[in-house]
Amino acid sequence: MFSNEIVKRGLSAHSVIGLTVGALLYIICLTGTLAVLEHEIERWQQPTIPEFETLNAKAIAHSSNQFLRKTQSQAESLYVVLPTKELPRAHISDVETEYYLSEQGDLIAPPVEGFLHLLVDLHVHLHMGETVGIIFVSCLGAMLLALIVSGILAHPKIFKEAFRLKLGGQKRLEQVDIHNRLSVWGLPFHIMMGITGAFFGLVGIMATIAANFYYQGDTQALMDDVYGADPVITAPPTSIISEDSVEKALSYFSELNGDNEQKIKPIYFVFQKLGAENHFFEVAATHPGRLIYSEIYRFYPNGDFMNYQQLSDGSTARQIAYSVYRLHFGQFDNPLVKIIYIVLGLSLTIVCVTGINIWMARTQQGERLKSAWAGIVWGTPLSLCMCAILFLIIEVNSIIDFLLVLAVNVVIAMALNHEERSQRTLKTLLSASLICLTLIHSIIFKEVAFSGIFALINSSLLVTALIILFNTHRKQNSSLINNTLATNNK
Repeated sequence: MFSNEIVKRGLSAHSVIGLTVGALLYIICLTGTLAVLEHEIERWQQPTIPEFETLNAKAIAHSSNQFLRKTQSQAESLYVVLPTKELPRAHISDVETEYYLSEQGDLIAPPVEGFLHLLVDLHVHLHMGETVGIIFVSCLGAMLLALIVSGILAHPKIFKEAFRLKLGGQKRLEQVDIHNRLSVWGLPFHIMMGITGAFFGLVGIMATIAANFYYQGDTQALMDDVYGADPVITAPPTSIISEDSVEKALSYFSELNGDNEQKIKPIYFVFQKLGAENHFFEVAATHPGRLIYSEIYRFYPNGDFMNYQQLSDGSTARQIAYSVYRLHFGQFDNPLVKIIYIVLGLSLTIVCVTGINIWMARTQQGERLKSAWAGIVWGTPLSLCMCAILFLIIEVNSIIDFLLVLAVNVVIAMALNHEERSQRTLKTLLSASLICLTLIHSIIFKEVAFSGIFALINSSLLVTALIILFNTHRKQNSSLINNTLATNNK
């Protein structure tokens, strides 16, 4: 299929890129897989927040006016996020300040940043700062695409051998088989993750370049063409949000849906430029069967429909730009899709790990380096788990905690100076930490921890701990038997 020279160059490029970014890609893929569960994690870390399925017009107006009085907010945009099936909680925010809401629209408590903030920030920009970090992570997404292309060029038979998986043989060959099979099976997903991951940070750079070429340097004009510009209107200035206006907007969607089984569902309100003459409000609503995250409907201050942003039927570029987030994070409000994303995300994570394992086996690296890599592979989930425990106990969670615990894990692994022993130790500690995490959550939140979604999450943590523990000691026993047989044969 490819010449020997192309295969050789492909393998060389694949190895160089993989070694350069392997550890960072592993952390991003692992945290990204867990971030698919962001709504479940948000509920789990604050399980006492009231949950409900709808927020009526009276509650929306009441919460907005109460928020404005309490915070004296001067923000240009005020968001009221409605409860959904996936996240049955409502909250209000002006970006700087945020509160959860009761079903009546009363302000309850602010969401804590906690473990979810640590996890998502690690995935999105590695805690390097929003601008620099997201560009850096997006470059890693581009490198993932380069790895995929170079991997295909380096392995011309990879598709022909797609269903040949041999486990239990020589370690390097086993790792090669796992790496190649998972790479092929998840190829469309991996490509999609690389493209959408690269998009988030690089779109700003591309927009700046395009604006200089086609818009005389006016980036805002380019963004207006892609996403739609704000309407130009004049209305009497007010900072009071009317219940009648909100009710009229909600009625618009009832009329729009008619007798259709699949409904267009409002998911959040945005009250824009409150107190100014050109104030208006928007309602984001999901469209069933569409990849776009939402369509944005605009309303006059009195609740009359103005227009919509044409994210669902506008230019192709506009529809694509507004579909990237949903594609990348699997936000389809469907449990089956979420499970598929988790499975494929884990497969990509394993591909990152096995790629480095193959290089170490092929180049016969020493036990110290192999142990350090084991410290990163198993120390990362252990560090995340320890940070979750710290958050539950003392409500403190920062990137410093994560890095310190990860550094300790790597030091422990290197001190053991034996790859299998390092893996076994850290996997045992991870299992113990998951069990402790579940017990601490149950002790703090008592019966709430054993109800509904929280019981499912805590049960899943326990099952995961037991699977890791069982697998660890099964491999240990297998190694002992093999060593004993080898000794007897001598």
